Amino acid sequence: MPSNELLTLHSDKCSECEYVRENIERFRSSCFGEAGAQVVYLELSHLTAQAWNWMLPHYLRFCISDEAKNESTLTAFFLYQFYPVQKLSQLISHKLFSLNMDQFLCLAHFLTWALNDPIRRDEDGEDIKDSITFLKELIQSRTT
Repeated sequence: MPSNELLTLHSDKCSECEYVRENIERFRSSCFGEAGAQVVYLELSHLTAQAWNWMLPHYLRFCISDEAKNESTLTAFFLYQFYPVQKLSQLISHKLFSLNMDQFLCLAHFLTWALNDPIRRDEDGEDIKDSITFLKELIQSRTT
């Protein structure tokens, strides 16, 4: 987990970011699980690329767990972060900047898993396909 000053986009003078840092801090040395997902899912836009790098494996692990089936909103909201709305594609790219290739591939695998999930496919199939295409473009840009 990054240091507190590297968790959020804004300085200590931002009350929202301070709230996010305080709530995420409790997961520094404990299990992330549903409690961690509940804390960060509404605050994903406040997190730095370094925080995304730390948070991603924890959140993905939660999303594919049996526990997440009871909290499908947390998985859906996470998926929405990658729907490449033209205005947000630059922001999404920035958030994923610090991911390494293995993490990109893991994220691509997660999106494929979501596309194969009957509920996700029925609700968001086209958006997930667009997200996979967008992520492949990001991966391609990193390898050229």
